[in-house]
Amino acid sequence: MEPQDKHLRRLARLEREVSRLRAELFPERRLEEIPATLDVLIVGVADGLLAFPLAAVLEVIPLVPCQPLPDAPPQTLGHMRWRGAHVPVIDTTALWTGRNLAPRRLEDRIVVVQHESVVRGLLVPEVLGVDRFQKAEWDAVRADTGGAELALALAHRSAGSVLLVSLPHLFAAAPLPLADPAADPGTEAVP
Repeated sequence: MEPQDKHLRRLARLEREVSRLRAELFPERRLEEIPATLDVLIVGVADGLLAFPLAAVLEVIPLVPCQPLPDAPPQTLGHMRWRGAHVPVIDTTALWTGRNLAPRRLEDRIVVVQHESVVRGLLVPEVLGVDRFQKAEWDAVRADTGGAELALALAHRSAGSVLLVSLPHLFAAAPLPLADPAADPGTEAVP
């Protein structure tokens, strides 16, 4: 047996193992969870498009000062005061790409979202607008798609592919310690 054949067989075995592990870690989301018609907020993140269910979006605000959270994951910008509450803010670009937090820009926005009783601020570089999708437009997300572990489904628009974000999975990917109310970040994030 030639060494090249041995290496190719080993590589094929490893690729099958990686596929199996991805399927275990990131099982396909059930498209049944998507309503017949879904209004979403589309944002641009890391050369891609993400969609947040509009029903979960509480507000979109300009970037405000954030106080660091000790022991928070690296993609956490900190916490802000929003309508009297301390709300953790996650940098979606850092979460999606795994890169360090990018420098803040004047155009950055914070999308305040809620899933069940949990409220988070999601820092995004660009808010593109609102769109409506029919259930038939959504496809299952393949495990090898970038961001698959955080997405519920995938659709296509002229601007590109749109990943429908699963808020429970996004929140689980960035578990946060509780904000310290004594560490006031300053300016209240209220229009």
